[in-house]
Amino acid sequence: MKARTAALAVVGALWFLVGLAGPALAQYNASYAASPITRMFAGDTVTVALRVSNTGTTEWKNTGRCAVVLGYHWFKGPALVASETEAAPLPRPVGPGQSVDLTATVNAPATPGVYVLAWDMRAQCEWFTKLGAAPGRQSIEVVPKP
Repeated sequence: MKARTAALAVVGALWFLVGLAGPALAQYNASYAASPITRMFAGDTVTVALRVSNTGTTEWKNTGRCAVVLGYHWFKGPALVASETEAAPLPRPVGPGQSVDLTATVNAPATPGVYVLAWDMRAQCEWFTKLGAAPGRQSIEVVPKP
């Protein structure tokens, strides 16, 4: 009887945690509309205009410890090559359903090749993608400097 009660308690606890996972992931979510970039010179820095929309349920704060900011990751195939945690700050708070226009500073990898530039937001000092959100993705060819 004690074993059955303990098993039911564990199942109840797991159900509770699974129930929390869905809403927690929906709190921080975004969609990205970036200026098209298809090619960059190795090691160069460019500015990119983006419209980022809050598709989650929580307002993005633009001040305070670990305020929400736009960042990015560079991938070569499945391998993470580099990340930038603060490519662009928010100019104001952004509520659910609202969008904000940003200008991000992007540093290209030093080695030529085909990469994926993955846009990602950070909140509470954690990447949205770590919280279950999908990044914005752009395929970019990094070419040698002339």
